[in-house]
Amino acid sequence: MNVTTPNIDSLIDSLKKQTQALQSLNSILSEELNCLKESQFTRLEQYAEQKEILAKSIEQSSRDRLLLLKDLGQSTERNALEEFIKTCSPSDRAKLEATNNQLVEEIAKCQELNSINGQVITHNLNQRRELFRQINSNGSTDIYTKTGNLSKHSDKGLHDEA
Repeated sequence: MNVTTPNIDSLIDSLKKQTQALQSLNSILSEELNCLKESQFTRLEQYAEQKEILAKSIEQSSRDRLLLLKDLGQSTERNALEEFIKTCSPSDRAKLEATNNQLVEEIAKCQELNSINGQVITHNLNQRRELFRQINSNGSTDIYTKTGNLSKHSDKGLHDEA
């Protein structure tokens, strides 16, 4: 199949657009991570809105790319781009592969940052739950008895026993 350069350029532009959106998303995820680490939770809502806008942009870019591939005679399956690249001239193939590799790298960064942020959020939630539990225990501590049941003891009483 001989594909015209404008079609390949359109596909490259689509890949670059998605890569740029992912770079912006990664930047926001990095900023979000800093806020999470520094307990600056008031800014998280702003980041959530920005992430939602970028996610929609990335989804639309992906749909556009699939439509472009379909217009170029390719299926809309997951490996359509790889199959299309095989049909291109060596110079076009090199451009497409380089652009696609950049996209893949940004996706990997995004997944990693998102995973780290999720872990930090989980850790923060667990810390807050523990703090809340301690505050609500009214100065008592849960202690397991010989039978495995929980028993509440005041901290003062435990120190007196020691």
